[in-house]
Amino acid sequence: MKWFTFKNKAAYAMFSTILLTCLHVFSAFAVPGDPCSSVTDFDSVRHQQGIHSWVNRNNGSSTMLSYKGKIYFSDDERDIISISPGGFFKYSKTTFGNCREIQLLSEPDGSLQRRYFVGRTEQPYEPEGRQWLQEMLPGIIATTGIGAEDRVHRLYAKSGLNGVLQAIEKIENDNVQSIYFSYLLNQPRLKDNDLRHIFAQVNKFISSDYEKGKLLRKTSPHLLQSDKVTQEYLNAVTLMSSDYEKARVVSYIVQNGNLSPANFSQAINTVGRIASDYEQAKVLKQVIVHPGLPERAYKDVIVQLGNIDSDYEKNRIIFTLMSNQKLLDQHFNEVLAAVRNIRSDNEKSRALAYLVSKHKLTPQNYLQVFPVVADINSAHEKSRTLQKLKTTMPTDNEQVRAAYVKTAKTINSDYEYQRVVYGVE
Repeated sequence: MKWFTFKNKAAYAMFSTILLTCLHVFSAFAVPGDPCSSVTDFDSVRHQQGIHSWVNRNNGSSTMLSYKGKIYFSDDERDIISISPGGFFKYSKTTFGNCREIQLLSEPDGSLQRRYFVGRTEQPYEPEGRQWLQEMLPGIIATTGIGAEDRVHRLYAKSGLNGVLQAIEKIENDNVQSIYFSYLLNQPRLKDNDLRHIFAQVNKFISSDYEKGKLLRKTSPHLLQSDKVTQEYLNAVTLMSSDYEKARVVSYIVQNGNLSPANFSQAINTVGRIASDYEQAKVLKQVIVHPGLPERAYKDVIVQLGNIDSDYEKNRIIFTLMSNQKLLDQHFNEVLAAVRNIRSDNEKSRALAYLVSKHKLTPQNYLQVFPVVADINSAHEKSRTLQKLKTTMPTDNEQVRAAYVKTAKTINSDYEYQRVVYGVE
């Protein structure tokens, strides 16, 4: 085989440029695939390697859209005026076996090559192809989110916030509405009242908790600097039905937002509307360890414990509450009352053991702890707890020793009682 050779670098460079250009154009044509190819998916949306695909089949008809790059519409939104270089737009519709398809291919210089197919036969794009695209494009825009970024930008520049919201209201798909809201929240110079209005409309328009949660978690923290804006944001969370999605959004705002004491309280109250004990505990633990946790929020968490049925999950929160020595000292009585409300003897014993092992208690604290120990019904658990207390309490304090022995006498097992009072009486 004889290989091509080049006499100089200039010839090689020219050949390389021509080859790359040809490959680029070929790839642009190759990506859309055969015209009017069969549709096998049902109501699917895919995003892969920069290519967005949308497929729907319903009552004997099927539609398929795939595109790559940024799509720009005419002002009347009845034509595509440009696609970013290397991108493409392909739309086909089949009704009872009769298929039509549009392919728009962006060349390296950004110009568009337009193709129109009826079945697998290419037809002149003008005028039928253009007219068909004009008919189809409003529905495509309303159902797929294609070109949403440019469209939101144009509508906002032309008609302001209300213009974009009116467009979103006409969209029937929650996913597409979420996309539009996301681009709307990225518009510059949004005022606090604008943001409050946007979050109120998110509640009104988007019914899917998944889409609503995804949008709220994507909201930039710098948009949530105002108390009133954050309040409206949390209102949107409150109305969500899914415990999982609600917990994820509250977790996001707690970790990323600049919450005032009032907003912390509202976030905690929102957690109270979560039915799942596990999800509640997970978020409340994040609240407790927040470096900017105000004292009021600490108290709100303690109150919130009353809404959690699971003693195990309740204990997860109590252990975390006890990790903040400063706030524990300030709210010792409230935390101890929460421990007392634990129904499980084992969990109550665990909480008390953790308390005395992690913190240096005053004699007065011990006197407060003993009545809680007395509430434990199990002789074994009560004995185990008192033995733990014995290793840390000030045994030289007569009042503490007397309270210890008094509590030990509530044990209904002679064997356990003897183990507890050994060395103290």
